[in-house]
Formats: sequence, C-alpha cells, structure tokens
Amino acid sequence: VGAALNRSLAALGDDFLERTRGAAGERPARAAKADMLQFPGERPDDWEALLAEARAAYPPRAGPRRSKHKRREARRFKIIRRQHYVAKQQKKAAHFRAMEKRSQLAEARRGWDGPRLPHP
Repeated sequence: VGAALNRSLAALGDDFLERTRGAAGERPARAAKADMLQFPGERPDDWEALLAEARAAYPPRAGPRRSKHKRREARRFKIIRRQHYVAKQQKKAAHFRAMEKRSQLAEARRGWDGPRLPHP
C-alpha cells in the first residue's frame, strides 16, 4: 500500500504543496481543485455492474431480526400485568368498603353491636 501511495503522491508533482497553499500574500486555499486530488472522483460507466458486485460482497443476512419486536412485546405485557394488578387492588378495596358499609348498616339496624361472646 505504501508504494502505491508514494507513486500517487509522486504523480501529483513537486509543486503540489505550493499550488495548494496559494501565493505568499494570500490565505491558504481551503480545498484543492478536483484535478489535484490524490483519488479523483472517477465515475464508472456501468453503475449497475458495480452495485451488483458490491451487493455480492455482502454476506447473506443470518436470520430474522426480532429483538425490537420482543422488547416492545415485553414492555407491553409488563404494562398489562401492572394494569391488571392495579385493577385487582381496586376491586379488593371496593369490596372492603362495601362490606364495611354493610356492617355499619347492619349494626344500625340492630341497634347494638351484637352479643359479647368469649373469643375461643
């Protein structure tokens, strides 16, 4: 690679740096002209063949990619389980409130809180 690089730099000529810097009083040039570049932007005539060759160089894809789908699914199921847990807690709280109200109504209806039986 080094020899090819040296040949390419040698092909640019000895005054390459002076041409890119500009005159003594001027500011340095910001970019070299296209004809002075080391690798000129050559465009091949047959782009389709070049692209087909590039595509052939890539290995085939190794299986499906479903990691994002699995992550989204896991997040969704976790949210659903949390919602079910909250709904269950709300149902339990509503049941306890109803039973407490029923006990208070029964006690008010009886006029007393029931017999004092010994606790076994």
